Amino acid sequence: MKKLSYKALIEKLEKHEIYPETIMRGDYKFPSDFEPSLKEKEADKKRRDLDEARSSLRTAISYLGEYPKISKKISKLTSELLSEYPEYTNVGLKYLTHLGIGDVCVEAISESPTQKTQVLHFENHDIYLEIVSYFERKNLYTEELYPNWDQCKRVTPVKKECVVYE
Repeated sequence: MKKLSYKALIEKLEKHEIYPETIMRGDYKFPSDFEPSLKEKEADKKRRDLDEARSSLRTAISYLGEYPKISKKISKLTSELLSEYPEYTNVGLKYLTHLGIGDVCVEAISESPTQKTQVLHFENHDIYLEIVSYFERKNLYTEELYPNWDQCKRVTPVKKECVVYE
């Protein structure tokens, strides 16, 4: 597989109508020549249902003004739920491999009351891409606002040493 530049990678994603929102939400339009297995579809549905439940919970807690107090508990609960499903696959990321983009993995996910960040690693091209979506509270619900490719940024992993005293 030919190693793509950052610009060429984004152009290829756009050609297949894949945008940051597609990746963050997992709303891919799969062509007929890509058919995930039933097990993969079920695992992906569980992952998407969990994401939706977390979003609803975040909205309710945010509305009550309790998000900072509870966010660590939500993260821990999510990790526990994910550990129950070791077969979890992100069918969308598998689809990117099917398109000839190569292997893609989610390197990091973080969430706060106002934003959600994902860092994707396009392994075959050694490109790390940070996608940040923002939450906007409107009355009783929260809307997630997604960036376009111009608003995403290329990042590089940096190792830092941390000294802890006990």
